[in-house]
Amino acid sequence: MNFEFKKYSVNNVDNKFTALVEAGTSLSKFAMNSLYKEDSLSTKYAVDLRSTSGIALNYQEANKEFVNKLYQYCLEGSPSANLGLDVNNRANVVRMFSDPFFAHKFFAIQSEILIGINSDNEVEEALQLANVSNVGLGDSKAFQIESKALWKIQDHGWENNVSDAQKQFKSSIYVTPRRKSAKITMEIEQASALDYDFGKQIAKLAMSLRKAMYNDIIDIIFTVANVSSTPFYQASFSKTTYVTVVDQLAATNSANVRAYGSRLAFVNMTNGVTTGFQTQDEINKTGFLGNVYGTPFVVINQVVDSNSALFTTKVPTNRILLVSDVGDKPVKLVREDGMRYIVKDGTDTSLFSRSYTVIDSWKAALATQASYGIIVVA
Repeated sequence: MNFEFKKYSVNNVDNKFTALVEAGTSLSKFAMNSLYKEDSLSTKYAVDLRSTSGIALNYQEANKEFVNKLYQYCLEGSPSANLGLDVNNRANVVRMFSDPFFAHKFFAIQSEILIGINSDNEVEEALQLANVSNVGLGDSKAFQIESKALWKIQDHGWENNVSDAQKQFKSSIYVTPRRKSAKITMEIEQASALDYDFGKQIAKLAMSLRKAMYNDIIDIIFTVANVSSTPFYQASFSKTTYVTVVDQLAATNSANVRAYGSRLAFVNMTNGVTTGFQTQDEINKTGFLGNVYGTPFVVINQVVDSNSALFTTKVPTNRILLVSDVGDKPVKLVREDGMRYIVKDGTDTSLFSRSYTVIDSWKAALATQASYGIIVVA
């Protein structure tokens, strides 16, 4: 059973590095889709993993074969190869990782796979609320903002004065990516066997970066202070205030408006709505209504802080976002092209572990021509 993706094969000597990156990328995407298939942040990672004969592969078998071929490739040209070490022997693989040549090739392939996964995919869930742009290394991106007010039209009578002339100002908002990093220690004992879950390791790291980007977007757009001084913020929910804000946004942005929020926020909002039998049945089935007072609901994917003991949620459970169906989204996420991968070799760390730092760069900021609203529901 051989890996073969696109035009590459790990059995082709001239293309081994490229083939291993291709195969490892597909394996990692397959692992991500399997591990996080209920998570909409991973939907764009879905991949159909098949053998050269076209038969769907078992993930564990595919992972084992990939690790075997990866270790064999890293061993080629290494001084360890002269010792006749067997990649199937756990103790031997630990010795191989102590060889800088072997370790360099291993982490070079791992970094290329991670960079490819994160460079080629957007945070799909976030695209409902943010526009994502890429910039070159060290660059920033400017967004122009100006008043949405139209020109003031007045009655013009004979011999009467028209009030002060209006001015229209434009201002630029510059968004400069900031470095984000994750420092990870990999235990060689875990990686020394052929059942080492390579795909899961990359998938987990890629998802960690994607979740961090999504968290930044959520933190920006749900911040009350950004809209509290506008007509589009209401500290409490009522039918009148809700419909009024929706109408104001629809008129201001010349577009339909959708309500975005966590599942619990919609449950809290719907609890106060007077219902008949049909709508009560819908609430019993889903927990909330899909449309209230003419505005459709969109449940935002919830994320949790897995580094906290209580796994606290990130998407607020007491606020509803009102966003227009326009191309200009409230938040702009500016990403820097490329990533950095820094590995500490065995001379600076334990023989049985390797530490590496993954560095990516992005910045989320509020920069929009399209007004949006927040209503507190509980």
